[in-house]
Amino acid sequence: MDPLSSFFGGFLPRMLVKQQTVELPVIQQRIGEFEQLQDQYSDLFHNDFIKKADRVFQKADDVHLDKYLCAATQQVHHLGVGTLKKSIALGGIGTSDDGEKILVLGHIRRIEAKEALEVLKRELKLNGCQKSTIKFYAIGGVLKDVHTDDGSSFDLQKDLLSLAKTYNICGVKFNITTSEDVLQIVFDESGMYYSKQTLFTPIEGSKIEQDWF
Repeated sequence: MDPLSSFFGGFLPRMLVKQQTVELPVIQQRIGEFEQLQDQYSDLFHNDFIKKADRVFQKADDVHLDKYLCAATQQVHHLGVGTLKKSIALGGIGTSDDGEKILVLGHIRRIEAKEALEVLKRELKLNGCQKSTIKFYAIGGVLKDVHTDDGSSFDLQKDLLSLAKTYNICGVKFNITTSEDVLQIVFDESGMYYSKQTLFTPIEGSKIEQDWF
């Protein structure tokens, strides 16, 4: 079995079969690099905070692409991303001086990893979180690389991993779908949950999302 088929569990996703002659060398190289990163950052990839959802959360504040949202857990129960494909959901959680949990969730694709982490850290600190309590988690992305577009998020993944110690990134889960699949994400103080099924209904009139800059 070739490395590409092995990586995807013995079969090639449909989008790779159609463009295999164009993409195969690039994707094989990326798979090799990604497997090295999985070994290098094995503690992050094997965290217990990011997990496949085993329930529906009903409602959540939906964070759209290139936006972020910060809120106290007393104000919202869940933050979510309703459509996660090639992008990455970057969640942060901290504890304020009065013991309240503060959540921030960014939905990123075109934002630099360090810039995104700085913005989200700043939001948590503005809401009273001490730096020592802040933790970050990330999920999403694909390895696909089409020479006619920017289909891969691999560079963003590598940048996030390289910043893990600096920003206390405690868990990641990358490349668990192809670019044809859509994930939904729900983030709260108990974990970051993902599924290909519908996890939540966006709250009507929910909190205003923020632009990065």
